[in-house]
Amino acid sequence: MKKSTIVITTVLTLTTLLLITVVVIHARSSGKVVLGPTPSKAEMPDLQARQTVGDMRKWVQNFKSSDARKLNDTGKIAFSWEELKASYPEQARIIDDYVEQSRLNFVEAIEKQSKPIPNRLAMHHTPDAVEIKKLDSGKYMVITSSKEGIAHSNLEISGP
Repeated sequence: MKKSTIVITTVLTLTTLLLITVVVIHARSSGKVVLGPTPSKAEMPDLQARQTVGDMRKWVQNFKSSDARKLNDTGKIAFSWEELKASYPEQARIIDDYVEQSRLNFVEAIEKQSKPIPNRLAMHHTPDAVEIKKLDSGKYMVITSSKEGIAHSNLEISGP
């Protein structure tokens, strides 16, 4: 290979890397969250989970600027249920629907085994908190927690 070809290839590679870095830095500084790919259908065969993932991805990618910066800077952002309903009411409804469907799926599976339904699952409870977290692997998760209902629910919204 000629020396000029190696130089051109090196310059093009470095230019591409610089461009990618600038795009990511701009997205982060402009208050946008850059997510990795959506989990595949094989990883997430449940239709409602896939629809919820799509909704959660749109939400996170269109966060208010201050929320996006906090997630980008710290790797997580947490909302109390009341904060979520006030700031993002449509997403609160979507999350509540997802948690309720998860509860019903658990109840159905328990009933098929002819076991008693635990008190935590006997009725619907809204989550107490919702957290968006970036894991070390680069994946993003929506994590709900509840003192009375389903203790924790994790929904992967992007791969690395």
